[in-house]
Amino acid sequence: MTKKNVTEQMIIDTLRAVVEENPSYVYPSSILDEYNHTRADDYHREGGSCVYATPDGKPACLIGHVIYRLDPEKLPPYDTPSETASDVMSELFPEATNDALCYALDEAQGTQDLGGSWVSAWEAFKEGYDRA
Repeated sequence: MTKKNVTEQMIIDTLRAVVEENPSYVYPSSILDEYNHTRADDYHREGGSCVYATPDGKPACLIGHVIYRLDPEKLPPYDTPSETASDVMSELFPEATNDALCYALDEAQGTQDLGGSWVSAWEAFKEGYDRA
Protein backbone atom coordinates (compact mmCIF):
# COMPACT_ATOMS: atom_id res chain seq x y z
CA MET A 1 0.00 0.00 0.00
CA THR A 2 1.37 3.39 -0.98
CA LYS A 3 1.37 5.97 1.81
CA LYS A 4 0.37 9.52 0.99
CA ASN A 5 2.76 12.31 1.90
CA VAL A 6 1.02 14.37 4.54
CA THR A 7 1.42 18.13 4.24
CA GLU A 8 0.76 21.00 6.61
CA GLN A 9 -2.27 22.01 4.53
CA MET A 10 -3.66 18.46 4.74
CA ILE A 11 -3.47 18.62 8.54
CA ILE A 12 -5.25 21.99 8.60
CA ASP A 13 -7.92 20.85 6.11
CA THR A 14 -8.51 17.63 8.04
CA LEU A 15 -8.83 19.49 11.33
CA ARG A 16 -11.34 21.85 9.73
CA ALA A 17 -13.34 18.92 8.29
CA VAL A 18 -13.52 17.12 11.63
CA VAL A 19 -14.76 20.30 13.32
CA GLU A 20 -17.30 21.05 10.59
CA GLU A 21 -18.85 17.59 11.00
CA ASN A 22 -19.46 18.06 14.73
CA PRO A 23 -18.79 21.69 15.75
CA SER A 24 -20.67 21.60 19.05
CA TYR A 25 -19.01 18.39 20.28
CA VAL A 26 -17.41 18.68 23.71
CA TYR A 27 -14.88 16.06 24.82
CA PRO A 28 -16.22 14.18 27.86
CA SER A 29 -15.15 15.45 31.26
CA SER A 30 -13.22 13.15 33.52
CA ILE A 31 -15.10 11.34 36.28
CA LEU A 32 -14.02 11.66 39.90
CA ASP A 33 -14.31 8.76 42.33
CA GLU A 34 -15.41 9.06 45.96
CA TYR A 35 -11.85 10.12 46.93
CA ASN A 36 -11.81 12.92 44.34
CA HIS A 37 -9.35 11.06 42.09
CA THR A 38 -9.90 10.89 38.37
CA ARG A 39 -11.13 7.49 37.33
CA ALA A 40 -9.96 5.88 34.09
CA ASP A 41 -12.60 5.61 31.36
CA ASP A 42 -12.66 5.41 27.57
CA TYR A 43 -11.52 9.03 27.26
CA HIS A 44 -9.09 9.37 30.20
CA ARG A 45 -6.38 7.35 31.83
CA GLU A 46 -6.09 7.06 35.60
CA GLY A 47 -5.13 10.52 36.82
CA GLY A 48 -7.15 12.37 34.19
CA SER A 49 -4.90 12.58 31.14
CA CYS A 50 -6.84 12.57 27.89
CA VAL A 51 -6.24 9.99 25.18
CA TYR A 52 -5.95 10.07 21.40
CA ALA A 53 -7.76 6.72 20.99
CA THR A 54 -10.32 4.82 23.02
CA PRO A 55 -9.48 1.32 24.32
CA ASP A 56 -11.17 -0.21 21.26
CA GLY A 57 -8.92 1.77 18.88
CA LYS A 58 -11.34 4.47 17.75
CA PRO A 59 -10.23 8.12 17.70
CA ALA A 60 -11.12 9.93 20.92
CA CYS A 61 -10.10 13.59 20.86
CA LEU A 62 -9.98 16.18 18.10
CA ILE A 63 -6.32 15.52 17.29
CA GLY A 64 -6.97 11.77 17.46
CA HIS A 65 -9.61 12.17 14.76
CA VAL A 66 -7.19 14.15 12.60
CA ILE A 67 -4.48 11.50 12.94
CA TYR A 68 -6.95 8.72 12.17
CA ARG A 69 -8.15 10.40 8.98
CA LEU A 70 -4.63 11.14 7.78
CA ASP A 71 -3.33 7.63 8.52
CA PRO A 72 -5.36 5.24 10.72
CA GLU A 73 -2.31 3.07 11.37
CA LYS A 74 -0.58 5.98 13.14
CA LEU A 75 -3.30 6.58 15.75
CA PRO A 76 -1.56 6.19 19.13
CA PRO A 77 -3.18 3.41 21.17
CA TYR A 78 -5.09 4.13 24.38
CA ASP A 79 -2.18 3.19 26.64
CA THR A 80 0.33 5.52 24.94
CA PRO A 81 1.85 7.93 27.48
CA SER A 82 0.38 11.42 27.31
CA GLU A 83 2.10 13.87 25.01
CA THR A 84 1.10 17.25 23.69
CA ALA A 85 -0.63 17.49 20.34
CA SER A 86 2.47 19.14 18.89
CA ASP A 87 4.75 16.35 20.12
CA VAL A 88 2.52 13.63 18.73
CA MET A 89 1.99 15.32 15.36
CA SER A 90 5.71 16.14 15.03
CA GLU A 91 6.60 12.52 15.68
CA LEU A 92 3.98 11.11 13.31
CA PHE A 93 4.19 13.66 10.50
CA PRO A 94 7.59 15.38 10.78
CA GLU A 95 7.57 16.45 7.14
CA ALA A 96 4.32 18.38 7.63
CA THR A 97 4.83 20.16 10.93
CA ASN A 98 6.48 23.44 11.84
CA ASP A 99 6.51 25.74 14.86
CA ALA A 100 3.39 27.69 13.88
CA LEU A 101 1.33 24.58 13.18
CA CYS A 102 2.49 22.88 16.37
CA TYR A 103 1.68 25.92 18.50
CA ALA A 104 -1.78 26.13 16.95
CA LEU A 105 -2.45 22.41 17.44
CA ASP A 106 -1.58 22.75 21.12
CA GLU A 107 -3.97 25.70 21.38
CA ALA A 108 -6.77 23.64 19.82
CA GLN A 109 -6.09 20.62 22.01
CA GLY A 110 -5.87 22.78 25.14
CA THR A 111 -9.20 24.42 24.38
CA GLN A 112 -10.83 21.04 23.91
CA ASP A 113 -9.26 19.63 27.07
CA LEU A 114 -10.62 22.55 29.11
CA GLY A 115 -14.18 21.81 27.97
CA GLY A 116 -14.42 23.92 24.84
CA SER A 117 -16.44 22.76 21.85
CA TRP A 118 -14.63 21.67 18.73
CA VAL A 119 -15.59 24.91 16.99
CA SER A 120 -13.99 26.79 19.91
CA ALA A 121 -10.92 24.60 19.47
CA TRP A 122 -10.86 25.50 15.76
CA GLU A 123 -11.02 29.21 16.63
CA ALA A 124 -8.15 28.74 19.09
CA PHE A 125 -6.20 26.93 16.37
CA LYS A 126 -6.69 29.78 13.89
CA GLU A 127 -5.76 32.43 16.45
CA GLY A 128 -2.69 30.45 17.54
CA TYR A 129 -1.60 29.91 13.94
CA ASP A 130 -1.91 33.61 13.15
CA ARG A 131 -0.04 34.55 16.36
CA ALA A 132 2.85 32.09 15.91
